[in-house]
Amino acid sequence: MSTSAATVPAWLAPGVRETFRALPAERTPGGDSKRWLNDLIASGRYIEDVYAAG
Repeated sequence: MSTSAATVPAWLAPGVRETFRALPAERTPGGDSKRWLNDLIASGRYIEDVYAAG
């Protein structure tokens, strides 16, 4: 059974976001990974789609 982005638990969202920020920081010393991620979000290239059921 595959898991789509829409079924990822809400508590995973901060960890996924942090990983997207941390990986470029590790690979590009001196780069601004927070700005990079914010630019992805602003341009619509990173869309956080989290489904939370209560």
